[in-house]
Amino acid sequence: MAVVTFDPTEFRTLYPRWADDVKYPDSMLTAAFDVAADMLGAGDNSPFPYDPAAGVYTRELILYRATCHILTLDTDMGDQPGRLASASEGSVSTSFDL
Repeated sequence: MAVVTFDPTEFRTLYPRWADDVKYPDSMLTAAFDVAADMLGAGDNSPFPYDPAAGVYTRELILYRATCHILTLDTDMGDQPGRLASASEGSVSTSFDL
């Protein structure tokens, strides 16, 4: 298997929310990717397959999506005050950690 390496240009193409390279510099995106890679594994230690020669990109997609999630939490998007602490379904309710 191969190691997933982060490509900020490809990431910005796939996720245009992060396209502003002044507001979201490469170093910020790369730092978020590094956190995702530490949690999920970017190399052979990852349980997710990645074999570009065979057209298997699962690990890269998961890492890029986790990077989006980390960036969203770190950049205070919207008015969400913190992590989701609990949720209900009937009459929809949520609560957040501060």
